[in-house]
Amino acid sequence: MTSAVLETPESSSTLGALRSRLGNTGARGAIAIASVVVPTLVFAALVYHRRWMSDDGLIAVRQARETLAGHGPNFTPFERDEVNTSVLWGWCLVILGLLPIGLEHAATLAGGVFAVLGVGLAAAGAARFHQGRATGPILVPAGVLVIVGVDAFWDFGTSGLESGLGFFWLGASWTALVGLGPDIRRRRLFATTALFGLGELVRPDFAIVTAVFLVATWLLARPRRKDALLAVAATAAVPAVYEVFRAGYYGILVPMPGLAKEAANSDWGRGATYLNDYLSTYALWLPMLLLTLAVGYMFGKQGYDRRTVVLVAAPLAAAAIMVVYVVHVGGDYMHARMMLPATFIALCPVMLLPLTRVGGVLAAAVAVWAAGSAVKGRTPYENTNAGAYGVVNERSYEVAAFHDPHPLSGAKRVKGTDWQKAVSKALASGHRELVFSTPKGPMTVALAADKPGRIAMFAENMGMVATVLPLDDGDVIDVYGLTSPLSGHLEMADRVRAGHEKMLPLAWVLADYGDPAAVDALPYDPDATPQMIAAARQALKCGGIKDLLDSVRQPMTAGRFFDNLTGSLSRNSMRLPDDPAAAVKQFCPAAH
Repeated sequence: MTSAVLETPESSSTLGALRSRLGNTGARGAIAIASVVVPTLVFAALVYHRRWMSDDGLIAVRQARETLAGHGPNFTPFERDEVNTSVLWGWCLVILGLLPIGLEHAATLAGGVFAVLGVGLAAAGAARFHQGRATGPILVPAGVLVIVGVDAFWDFGTSGLESGLGFFWLGASWTALVGLGPDIRRRRLFATTALFGLGELVRPDFAIVTAVFLVATWLLARPRRKDALLAVAATAAVPAVYEVFRAGYYGILVPMPGLAKEAANSDWGRGATYLNDYLSTYALWLPMLLLTLAVGYMFGKQGYDRRTVVLVAAPLAAAAIMVVYVVHVGGDYMHARMMLPATFIALCPVMLLPLTRVGGVLAAAVAVWAAGSAVKGRTPYENTNAGAYGVVNERSYEVAAFHDPHPLSGAKRVKGTDWQKAVSKALASGHRELVFSTPKGPMTVALAADKPGRIAMFAENMGMVATVLPLDDGDVIDVYGLTSPLSGHLEMADRVRAGHEKMLPLAWVLADYGDPAAVDALPYDPDATPQMIAAARQALKCGGIKDLLDSVRQPMTAGRFFDNLTGSLSRNSMRLPDDPAAAVKQFCPAAH
């Protein structure tokens, strides 16, 4: 085995002269640093240029505001509901809410900083990986240019979602993995595996990376059995404690979006379409092929050792499993979002490449692709939501819809809309009212006497629309189930736009929230007939449905926590039909 990665005998007189001029360790180190810093700064500029806040990001922001208002980590003050898939990002937002710059702006800034740091960490980890196999190779950007060339990475560097935090965790975990070896100290071993364990709290599917990296840890560090068991315990400790809290506080085992999207189900066809949409938009097969050739050359020409194989195979295995998982569940409605973490972790070993004839040519080819993709790589449905299965380039769509190059404020988006007018009018009237959507626009009806608060609202686009509701006495009912336990537990019928397949019928909402006399006086609606409303009222008082609502609406006590915890498994699997009459037959057997 030779002493350097991707080395050849003096490949050309030009390259030889370059090495002669940069032969000292300081110059090589400076180039390595520049190879990390320059692409990272370019990425930072692109992320800032595309800064924005998605509607789903505003949902997470609302939960943080409710937490800061003293109502717990909920979307409304009257119902416990975990609307944020990322536990850690949700609590980051709570901390950011203490800053005096507005939570939307703070979340956007923090997301971008996390994303940029994640790219820098991943590139630094790659430098350490290559320098660990050779004596001071000259390193040049390669895989990091893919991140610079794919504009979806720019978009989800901010967005108010956990993507930036995810890039940071992936970059930090990769760098920590590179630092493992047989001589690692026990404290550092346990700290590293504890870091890996946080993946599930960044995003549930990051548990895949955690599992793969744990196997890699055992292969690299070769700990004694006792230390290996302690390392696994360190990995599982924080997620296990939180899972107990989740089950006892929310009454189910997964975040509500997991139920709304039925993340355990399969939709391979839609998932394959989602993957193709991502790959074809940027011609990603080309840089991936070039970087695969780089890895193949590294092994074929220079040989390999156990450590190199593990450090290359672990990120690639994690990425492959993540892609299969995303395809399995049917992808997402946001273009590229769910594919970016897999791409990021797969690129980690080749973020930088040693400068040799082959390595330099491959890196240069990736640079050419990245320049072309950065300029031309755009979704064919830019500024619309016309992608297959409702896939949308969310940022470009919102920029066009709100005529704002950097849509950040939810209040600004909803200002002057029918929703803002309807809610303002209801609040000004002094009456307790339910505001709900109809084909003709928002309508109101008196709120039921047993409902807390001044106003409840049933609508879509909950992040944006909910900004008009007060934090203390405004209740929110989501059409699609991300912020409403009742709709989240509906049976899924047709697989269409991801996350938008469970639609709560109006009859359930009027039966649950509306004053009976006022609801009965409403004009006839074929989607909420008197018979449907009556059946929904009956079903809401029966068996599993009543237990479900009690688990999130009854005051939190030690007894309530225990009941939620012990019933979380059955409650998690419970589904109810959207037809109230069918729900009566299923949950109210005494009525028949």
